[in-house]
Amino acid sequence: MTTWWRLPSSSQTATCCVVFVQHDDMVEVAEFFSNGYVLSLLLFLVLVIMNTLLQAGNFLMIREGVRLRGALQVISNLLCLSAGFTETFSAREVPSLMCS
Repeated sequence: MTTWWRLPSSSQTATCCVVFVQHDDMVEVAEFFSNGYVLSLLLFLVLVIMNTLLQAGNFLMIREGVRLRGALQVISNLLCLSAGFTETFSAREVPSLMCS
């Protein structure tokens, strides 16, 4: 960061001095990331984001597994029902709808 200062002139003439001042207040990237507090905060944020994404992924996998299992059970029951009703039953028999 650079700043220009005008020093007051000792006389009323138009001569004036201009001084160039260099500020070294800027922190370099390497110095910023070499700080232990910055690294620990960065590590904490990465772990929180990683665990959030992993938890969301596991939730989606479990949900899809439950849906797939339900769909397979419905298909299995439909196949059992279609096979069970092809037989003839008397009026007093109750057909067993469970597949063996």
